[in-house]
Amino acid sequence: MEYKASLDSTTVAITLAVFIIFGVVGYFTIRKLIIGRGNKVAILISTPILLFFVLQGLEYRNAPKCYFVDKENLTVVILSGNKKIKLSDIRNARTITPVEMEGTMRTNGTGGFFGYYGAYDIPKIGNATFYATQRRNRVLIVTKQNNNIVITPDDTTIIEKLNMNAAIKR
Repeated sequence: MEYKASLDSTTVAITLAVFIIFGVVGYFTIRKLIIGRGNKVAILISTPILLFFVLQGLEYRNAPKCYFVDKENLTVVILSGNKKIKLSDIRNARTITPVEMEGTMRTNGTGGFFGYYGAYDIPKIGNATFYATQRRNRVLIVTKQNNNIVITPDDTTIIEKLNMNAAIKR
């Protein structure tokens, strides 16, 4: 069964703001480059801006698009390559309360640009890998190897499906 992973308004706002800021700066820099016919300062400024757009295209490829649960796996659908978690490896799944999320810090990942994914530290839970697109409907999946994974499906009935299928596969 497929579970959608919509972006929340904060994620959309962050993503749009970053694109608008770099788009405006990029437009004026490239315009200056064209008018200045190779102005060295404009070339120096436009190179990082162009690199930014390339890197953000790569970021988009790493953002979660949806989640899929079948008989064997929970699959996080990602353009650059899906992440599969065997249901038999899942110890349990549950929602995370806002109180538990207090003090959460990103240690290596994206925090709002196309979603929230990568490595995070949740003080009340521990290190976790996020495959999230919003700041609501947070689902914590704990594996038998004690890995914490956070997903944010639009429909939290995925919890029952994961716990039921994981119990069958044990």
